[in-house]
Amino acid sequence: MRPTFSAGVQSTGSSGEPPSSTAAVVSAASDGANPTDATSAHAAPTVDKRLLGVHWLLLSVRTASSKAPTATARFPQAAVEFTATYLAYDLYCSGALHTYTATAGQFTPGPALDTIAHGCGPEESGPGPDAITALAQSATPVQYTVTARTLTMTTATATLVFGNNGRAVLYEYWPQLYPNSDLAAWVSEPATPLFPVSYRRPQQWQLYPFHKTFPDLRIAGYLSTDPLHNPCTPGHIRSTQDHCGPPIHQLAGDGVLITLGGPIDVHDGSAADSVDTANTTVAGWPAHLTDRRATGDCTAIGGNREIVVHTTSDPTVSHPLIQISACIKGPYPDQVDHTFRQLVKTITYHRH
Repeated sequence: MRPTFSAGVQSTGSSGEPPSSTAAVVSAASDGANPTDATSAHAAPTVDKRLLGVHWLLLSVRTASSKAPTATARFPQAAVEFTATYLAYDLYCSGALHTYTATAGQFTPGPALDTIAHGCGPEESGPGPDAITALAQSATPVQYTVTARTLTMTTATATLVFGNNGRAVLYEYWPQLYPNSDLAAWVSEPATPLFPVSYRRPQQWQLYPFHKTFPDLRIAGYLSTDPLHNPCTPGHIRSTQDHCGPPIHQLAGDGVLITLGGPIDVHDGSAADSVDTANTTVAGWPAHLTDRRATGDCTAIGGNREIVVHTTSDPTVSHPLIQISACIKGPYPDQVDHTFRQLVKTITYHRH
């Protein structure tokens, strides 16, 4: 059984300025954040995208001393996975996470960033695991060819053939392997008058700057994995409270809708004491994060879960109201949850 990981502005005075204008980097923490800041590490290598996000299970290996490929039934867990920045392998009883560099048709493993050893007895040895370990630790170029179904790696001492075994899973050990966790590939978005913070987003989460401005609601736009429509155009308005409806009818599987903004009176109401208790920060300011079952519009568009983040009220200091929320649809909500929390950590406030 594999182990699993779970997956604004603080003031020094009344000026309304946060203690630092630098966004928090992702650090190792109990919320499953990425312990390595890929932004400052290196640019993502050039690699065939078919290699990424797949659990490649070892099918056979031929070493320099063998006359025929060796079947790997003895090693049913031997596998490798790639993101645009990281290479990881798992031999069931042990494994490691590496960086790598790449050019067309080959990659070169870098140093190991982390290793794992499971409590499952002596480590398996033999042509499969030995060849994978040697490949990762060699720091020499590895030739590869990849299709939708197979991956073949060739070194000076071995040829290894892997089969596509579905969605990547080794993020259970290393959160860096979550989809969209390579921060170096994220897009920077500037602050705007309606949303006075800059932030970074995954390329797959497209920005739709559809504005909603009402006496009690202000939204600067949306991010989503799905195509959106402007909810305030004729034919799309379906609210009973003079507000436009959501910008999508149904999220696709593993889809997300991020809302930039929210209710203007979020600090008011009888539940303010419980709602406004700070349990995190946004851009350095005290903030509250609520992780709950989907409600309202999120339920209506097929969401299973929503995360709402806003800066908390503080009568002793003037600071801005920053709000951002995520409506998430399964079946794998933890991946989107992790990415959303990473995005929140990149937020930086800009005073206008």
